[in-house]
Amino acid sequence: MKVTRPVQRTVIDYAYFTGRTEAEQSVDIKARVTGYLVSVDFVPGAEVEKDQQLFEIDPRPYQAALDVANGQVNLAEAQLVLAKADLARAQEVAKTPGAISKKDIDKYIAAESEAEASKEAALANAEAAKLNVEFTRLNSPIQGEVSRNLLTIGNLVTQDQTLL
Repeated sequence: MKVTRPVQRTVIDYAYFTGRTEAEQSVDIKARVTGYLVSVDFVPGAEVEKDQQLFEIDPRPYQAALDVANGQVNLAEAQLVLAKADLARAQEVAKTPGAISKKDIDKYIAAESEAEASKEAALANAEAAKLNVEFTRLNSPIQGEVSRNLLTIGNLVTQDQTLL
């Protein structure tokens, strides 16, 4: 029969493992418009509220495009008013037999329809330009802790590509 004596030593009751943690919710912030970064409105590592502004891209080119689009809306509205007035005059003249041809009446009706379509297109362009102005301000989509900004003021941000 063989007998051994127990060894006496310190036992470690823990172990080290490699691992990582991940946030429950995580959002990558990318710009929806292209332009130069003009402000970073948070401190890295700070808590942010939902809809708090984080970045701003230079809105001036997009504001100018919005102003042009609004001018196009005003122009289209004026053309529509003129087309309606021309059609009303033509219809009044048409009450006198032979004073105006049916073809001319049809032209005035088509001109009014064209002016209405032009106005609708101008309104849609203005709405798109307005959205681009709004997209120059990047807000936090969730409440939580913001990590760090990958770009500093003055850098070019590319639409749907640059990770901020």
